[in-house]
Amino acid sequence: MHLKNKIVLITGSSMGIGKSIAEKFSREGAATIITSRDFTKIKKISEKIKNSYPLELDVTNKQSVKKAVKQIITKFKKIDILINNAGIAEYGKVADVDYVHFETQIKTNLLGTICCTKEVLPYMIKQKSGKIINISSGSGKKGAAETSAYCASKFGVVGFTESIAEEFKQYNINVHLINPGKVNTTIHKIPHNDSRREKMLLPEDIANTCAFLAKLPERVDIREMNVKPWRL
Repeated sequence: MHLKNKIVLITGSSMGIGKSIAEKFSREGAATIITSRDFTKIKKISEKIKNSYPLELDVTNKQSVKKAVKQIITKFKKIDILINNAGIAEYGKVADVDYVHFETQIKTNLLGTICCTKEVLPYMIKQKSGKIINISSGSGKKGAAETSAYCASKFGVVGFTESIAEEFKQYNINVHLINPGKVNTTIHKIPHNDSRREKMLLPEDIANTCAFLAKLPERVDIREMNVKPWRL
């Protein structure tokens, strides 16, 4: 399998893991749709990534998702690969944070993944092919103190992925899940010169994992990949 001329929709691709995924898939010859709520930012990024197309998309807004997917179908006629990468993380003790703390993370990380999947699915069913790659987290497998909202949202992504993978088999749609360990991005609130960052994964490690899964033949069912930094 190859990625040349594949139409790839990547959410949350203005920085970090999403940006690295866009760069990797572009180098592999795919047409990459890079998305973010900040169109100005992704427009500048797309000028540096060959065969990429910037598109404003807010995963927390159903109408924004519907509009973006329709625009892609109008221009490209199909979506071969959906990578649900958009996510946020905020930390705090349950007793100290307000309900907005939970709502924003669940709305972005879990409901955003669900919304994008639901809007893309009808087109993949029609073409009887497609790949969906959901980016969860090691925090979607094991809880930790002061990350309750983030863990709840990512545990939800794991369960959602396991369910839809079974539902979509009949349409030749592969669904994969990646659980990254700590990745050297701005999601971690530690100084950039902190020595701990040297031991973390790099965004391109997750991008390479995405490309590996995307290039697998549809007969291969790798449901879940846990990608961890071996020195942490």
